Amino acid sequence: MQYFWVNQSKTYHIESKFEFLWAPLFNKGNRKEFHWENMLNIMKGDIIFHYSKGKIRNISIAKGECYNCNLPAEMHDFSDAWEKEGRRVDSKYYTLNVPLPIKDSAYINDILYLNKTLKPALFNKNDRINQGYLFQLNEEMAKYLLDKIGEINDLSFLD
Repeated sequence: MQYFWVNQSKTYHIESKFEFLWAPLFNKGNRKEFHWENMLNIMKGDIIFHYSKGKIRNISIAKGECYNCNLPAEMHDFSDAWEKEGRRVDSKYYTLNVPLPIKDSAYINDILYLNKTLKPALFNKNDRINQGYLFQLNEEMAKYLLDKIGEINDLSFLD
């Protein structure tokens, strides 16, 4: 099992409602982005932490591997933002009753310490979330996040 962190801002409500992740193949300069390429690493059963507006709001479990998929119809409002060719991962979303705040939390120092073990890092040198869509987490970071989330939420769906 692997663990991932997805940064979702404008697309959060669409992706969570229709239970998927989507990323283009290339940026507007026709180059690949590592954080979009991470879609290829997701396998069935992998756990994904969904971060939006300063909090982890959902945890999802990948239903399968990623597959090629043009920009989903549900995301038509973003048709000018990205290239149309992309990849999709269908994922069962579980909404947390109590989203886990990250930036101003009592445990941010622990998270920043664990961040040093991630390549590429989730947080930059200014202790802000790096821009990018999808980051792979190591087991140590994932277990820490699951422990903190589990203190305030029922995670029995992971059993």
